[in-house]
Amino acid sequence: MSAETPPRFPSRVDPWIGVLLVLGPVVAMGGTLAAAVTDDAPLWFAAGPLALFGVLYTLLVWPVDYTLGPETLIVRFGLIRLRLPYAEIRSVEPTADIRSSPALSLERLRVEAGPRRSVNISPADRAAFMAALAARCPHLRPVGDALRS
Repeated sequence: MSAETPPRFPSRVDPWIGVLLVLGPVVAMGGTLAAAVTDDAPLWFAAGPLALFGVLYTLLVWPVDYTLGPETLIVRFGLIRLRLPYAEIRSVEPTADIRSSPALSLERLRVEAGPRRSVNISPADRAAFMAALAARCPHLRPVGDALRS
């Protein structure tokens, strides 16, 4: 018997966020190259910001996606995985909350999974994500463009 591959939804990426994500390493690379050409600073010192971007992006930024596993919604951002059991999800609603979250767009969904447990996500295909999540959460009902218990 073969196991079905769980659906995975990549994050939507707002163009301006994409530019900011690329701009930081490009500026750091320019500084590294400038230091390599001149003797003003040691190369390891100049390469530090570039290495820092690499570490931060690997740990927290890329990739960002949302997988609908057998029993849980898995929110992946970099090396971190946040698991929200379907039975604990109370609502999924559109939000424009700008607080830091595993979402590369401001077109977000707020997933409430308890009184003190929520996360903002931004699936690229919001409609398909909501339909697939609703199929796994029979306790949630569509209410407009949200899912609520």
